[in-house]
Amino acid sequence: METYRIRYLDGSHAIQAIKLVREFTALGLREAKEIVDGGGVILDGVAAAEARRIADQFGQIGAQVEVERTWRTMLAFDPHDPARGDQQLERLRVGEDELELERGELGAWTGGESEGFAAPELVERRVVELLGDWQARGLAVAEDELAVLERVSAREPKLEQQLRDNPEGVEAPQIYGDWLQARGDARGQLIALHCALERADEPDRAELEARIDEFVAAHASHLFGPLRQVSRDLDLRWRCGMIDSAFVGPLAWTRLAGGSIEVLGALLRLPVAACMTKLGLASALLGRSDLEPLLINSPVVASLRELELGDTVRAPGHSRNRPLLARLWPRLQHLRRLVLYEQRPPLRSLHSTTLEQLELHLCGLPQSGRLHGLPDGLQEPFVAGRLPRLRSLILEFVGGFEVEPSVFAEVLSLPDLAGIRQLELRFPDSVIPHDLVETFAAIPKLGSLERLDLSRCAAERRSIKALVDARARGRLPVELRLPRPG
Repeated sequence: METYRIRYLDGSHAIQAIKLVREFTALGLREAKEIVDGGGVILDGVAAAEARRIADQFGQIGAQVEVERTWRTMLAFDPHDPARGDQQLERLRVGEDELELERGELGAWTGGESEGFAAPELVERRVVELLGDWQARGLAVAEDELAVLERVSAREPKLEQQLRDNPEGVEAPQIYGDWLQARGDARGQLIALHCALERADEPDRAELEARIDEFVAAHASHLFGPLRQVSRDLDLRWRCGMIDSAFVGPLAWTRLAGGSIEVLGALLRLPVAACMTKLGLASALLGRSDLEPLLINSPVVASLRELELGDTVRAPGHSRNRPLLARLWPRLQHLRRLVLYEQRPPLRSLHSTTLEQLELHLCGLPQSGRLHGLPDGLQEPFVAGRLPRLRSLILEFVGGFEVEPSVFAEVLSLPDLAGIRQLELRFPDSVIPHDLVETFAAIPKLGSLERLDLSRCAAERRSIKALVDARARGRLPVELRLPRPG
């Protein structure tokens, strides 16, 4: 019997969609939310009639679901092909009573030839014949595209570790690029082009950038594998021919790449991303229970210098429960900068001996007296020495919500922030409140800073004058970047 997989894609009525997911799966509320937020699989191995019924139910509430036949997949490739990941492949997709043979490249498949059979044993007999043909032609077999890419890519762990240990260096990338070129791996030429771009004068840069774009397009299968079709959505930044940073947002599900969590998992396994230093994740991914294990088990994540968790912050009273990521922090042995978009940041579990800059995006600080009025993540006293290198704090208050001056003062008096030397405040949606400005001169912590940056705020003219007067009296640091009039 042919079976189907049902995956949630999109919809404007999330609450109704969550209810339907729970109805069809008997999952708890949190698990159902994860499926709707992250484009997860609702059911697998569903009969055709049941799949149609479930899809109709979601359609009635305006939700989009993907109904895909469940296949067993095998890919045939030549491990010695000089084209490596750009070679032409064959993919066999086996169903209950049919199979499909496709040809194409990693991440780009064309329509295949289908065969139907009267009984499952006839399908298996045909599979054995095809496997025998592949073996006779000297082809190897893998179960997924990433496995193919990993098999055909040249790797040198020691050289990659040198790149991770010194991401700003220029000699190690050139050595690795030469090593790759000697083995016919296209990444070597890409490294050479990027290194030439970094040394080039302005008149030559446009031509080199065009050559790089053409090269990446020509070798997209070898560079991105199954992520070939979604690579442009990952906000990739390159350095010396390697992916240096990426942002995984709420991507629409595709048969080739999967949902956001599948895309993230594939990204962390790409050879061209082996030395990535910066990673950003959309807020929709943060509630996934499978996120923390994925990050913990990745050697790429262990070498990150910067991590950005979230892209939006919800208003007070509407924050979702986020995992504390307590097991992740010890894994991040090189982390320098952490950005959190969360009204209840998991700061009580945060500990890092390397973190230098912390950036928090919040919906204001509440009017609720003393320390219990702080966001949940800031309530408990911190453990001494938990953030020994933290020197820079950025607080961005979004949505125009109120910031209670007394609570703000308490935040800055937390022992964990004793080492802060640079403070930046941002009010992108509103003018910085005058009563908050008036309290600045009374907060001892502000006077001991090396720099106070308010340049990304707008303020009343009386507030700007009060800041200038406080600096003149020594109550604010000499390096004071004033807000713009607003």
